[in-house]
Amino acid sequence: KGKLRVVERIIHVKYTEILKYRYEFGYRIRAMARILRLSHNTVLDYFHGAKAFGIPWPIPEGIDDETLERMLFP
Repeated sequence: KGKLRVVERIIHVKYTEILKYRYEFGYRIRAMARILRLSHNTVLDYFHGAKAFGIPWPIPEGIDDETLERMLFP
C-alpha cells in the first residue's frame, strides 16, 4: 500500500511493415520512425537484428510479426 505501481507498456511493432517501408518504398530510418510513430532507435535496432539473422525481403510465407519478434528478441 502506498507504493508506486509501475505498469509496463508494451509496444507492438509491425516488423513486416518496417521492412516493407524500407525495401519496397525506399524510406529512410528516420522517416519510417515518424510514419510508424516509433523511435529512431527502435527502427534501427530492428534493422540491425534483421541483418544479423539474415531475414530476407520479401519475408517468406508463414512468418508473421510474432515469429519475427521471437527470432529477433529471444
